[in-house]
Amino acid sequence: MTGVGRNDPCPCGSGKKYKRCCLGKDDVAPATTIGEVDGAVTTALIRWLASAHHEETEQVHSLLPPDLWESEEAGTLAAHLLAWETPSAGGEPLCVRFPERLRRSLDPREQDWLGEQQRSWFSLWDVLEVRRDEGLFLRDLFTGEERFVRERLATHYAVERSIMLARVVRLGDVWTLAATHPRQL
Repeated sequence: MTGVGRNDPCPCGSGKKYKRCCLGKDDVAPATTIGEVDGAVTTALIRWLASAHHEETEQVHSLLPPDLWESEEAGTLAAHLLAWETPSAGGEPLCVRFPERLRRSLDPREQDWLGEQQRSWFSLWDVLEVRRDEGLFLRDLFTGEERFVRERLATHYAVERSIMLARVVRLGDVWTLAATHPRQL
């Protein structure tokens, strides 16, 4: 992370000095897969929410069933609900208030992902077709929009005519599942 001095406030929003917070964490290679990009952006957003919007974060956490945080799959879904769907007092998701200084700390691909996540939504998606090891054709039950989602792992458990609670997000020319409820409906 360039442009941040050791004694400057940490750009993650923790309130600590950079040297006492994220200084050593920036030496890792930049995220390369969509999953890594998503993880980096969601983590930055959750850190900011926990420090800047603690009350809203706790309220959302208390509304979700306790077992939602226990499994890795469900924990990922809960993190996405918190990061991308937590409402502000004005009703819009808090993620749209993510500070510009923190946006600038993200690499360009992560900044693109943040913008795409902000334009996406959780919905109920009908699985129209499963192409093993390639992807899924999905239709949003509320908007009627259809997407071909490149999601190799999902092709091993998704079943045609089932319904998924998920976020479908685009990065470049690829649609992917950014968060999915662990059980199909």
